[in-house]
Amino acid sequence: MRRFVLPSILSLCVLAAIGVWCFVPELWPLLVALAGGLLLLLFLAALNPSWQLYGAVVSRGRADRPQVALTFDDGPDPQYTRDVLTALEAAGARATFFMVGEKAGRHPDLVREVFERGHQVAHHSSRHDWRVMLSSTRALEDLIRGDAEFSHALGHRPRFFRPPVGLVTPDLLAAVREAGMIPLLWSVRTFDGRPVRSERLVSRVLSGLGPGDIVLLHDVSPAAAPDQAPAAVEALPAILAGIKKLGLEAVTVSELLGVPGYLEDRDRSDQPTVLGPGLLARTVAATFAVLALAAAGSAFAGPPGSEHAGMQEGVAGVPDSFAAAAGMLAEHSTVQARFTQTKTSNLFVDAVIQQGLLQLRRSDRRLLWSYDEGARLLLAEGRFYSLDASDGGAGARRLPAVAARMAEMMEALFFLRLEVLEKHFEVSDEGRGLFVLRSRRAGPKAAFRAVRLQIAGDPLALQRVVIEEKNGDTTQIEFSEVQLGRELPEGLFLRPGEGTGKP
Repeated sequence: MRRFVLPSILSLCVLAAIGVWCFVPELWPLLVALAGGLLLLLFLAALNPSWQLYGAVVSRGRADRPQVALTFDDGPDPQYTRDVLTALEAAGARATFFMVGEKAGRHPDLVREVFERGHQVAHHSSRHDWRVMLSSTRALEDLIRGDAEFSHALGHRPRFFRPPVGLVTPDLLAAVREAGMIPLLWSVRTFDGRPVRSERLVSRVLSGLGPGDIVLLHDVSPAAAPDQAPAAVEALPAILAGIKKLGLEAVTVSELLGVPGYLEDRDRSDQPTVLGPGLLARTVAATFAVLALAAAGSAFAGPPGSEHAGMQEGVAGVPDSFAAAAGMLAEHSTVQARFTQTKTSNLFVDAVIQQGLLQLRRSDRRLLWSYDEGARLLLAEGRFYSLDASDGGAGARRLPAVAARMAEMMEALFFLRLEVLEKHFEVSDEGRGLFVLRSRRAGPKAAFRAVRLQIAGDPLALQRVVIEEKNGDTTQIEFSEVQLGRELPEGLFLRPGEGTGKP
């Protein structure tokens, strides 16, 4: 089932990108965080192949037999590998040596000696270059180049492959499969590739060791101390004695898994195949592309209310008369008017009628509905806020982000933001100041089916708004006692926490 984990995560990322882009674009930082989290997961999956998020990797053997496998990486080393062989022979143990192809080519006699003394030779890349994980073609070329070195020195082709530094990617695993090999890691990592005391190394190996474990050791000097003997050379007798005391037998990887350690000639090709990125690698790249496009598209769309609030003439698809009316209304810095709101629906026996006071400030596009029964609703910075008048505003709260698209639409209607309206509606001039806005699309992006705006009077003002919702409901708002340009108290339009120091 693990092979479905990463595809499922990628699918969820794509769905999240589509959802944010279509419905809540102001949440675009979430997509950036999601991309960062996905990148971290991919990095950790490369460092932890045993998770098998990129594909099947062997990291331990069967636990129903009292056997373990000691493996030695980065050799062969003419100075220390024979010391390891001597310790193994003294204990009657067998091990697997994951050798670097170039070193095997330089010391073919030592490779044959390891094999002839009953141990297994395995493939640890041609040059021990971690960059093989970056390209399937590069990886396959490295595998076959190293394979030629082993074939020349040993007369056999190793079946098991351990990637340099233990890092895996989908492309690397694809190359290993193409080569007919088996990727093998470990279940016990001792970190002896850096300087460590032999006593400490013995403890790391034996602590918790059990049937089926594969132990990672090194038969070369630590990279940080090239003149120092490998800790495994001094620690190996104690390790082997401890394994025997636990009732376990040290065997080769091939014996532990019950799989032949070497390939037949028919199992693989002598020529590298040009492999493109695998399906999983392409899917990962496509997911990042979708996340990036969705985040950029949502971010650059800008927060509601970010467009210029001036005359707005010249917007494509909008009649000149509508643009002219919007420009004239934009000259009124504030609007205060009584309203009567009538809501009709198939769900109601009678129409629901509410009255109240509308107050509008054009400089920062803030709009306050104060219903006579006490409820107040503030539109500020493209968001809805519910203000509880009964407790002096202490109960004020921002409405959920899912209401953002509705907030953007209402702001566009009352402030006649032509750039927004033109994206969602086809506007027609019906004469005598009546403008009909018909939705350009159906589905979740269509906030309303149609909107009728009556703009008339001297001076010109918005007199009536009729909203035909996509579910068949109709809301009509009529304005009276209209006052234009009147100075309104600053405190009317404060959103929750604004001016109080609260978050």
